[in-house]
Amino acid sequence: MARRYNAVTLNDMLYARFQNRLLVWIASISLLIAFFGVMTVQFIGGAHLLETAANIPYEIGLLIFGITIALYTAFVGFRASILN
Repeated sequence: MARRYNAVTLNDMLYARFQNRLLVWIASISLLIAFFGVMTVQFIGGAHLLETAANIPYEIGLLIFGITIALYTAFVGFRASILN
């Protein structure tokens, strides 16, 4: 279905299938909330990992993990945009 409608994201597929912008907005907000929850758990887990494995304080581990993820996302995302 994604290839048939040239859809790149889940929201593209929903719009192509149902032609309803309200549905796309609801899906977008739902996905944003879900991804925020998932990322929060990942950051907490990364901070606990650094605290346990490297004996780094939790707050510092959270900061290190957050900065690492932000830099990786910025540079790799930028590179992917250039290559695309």
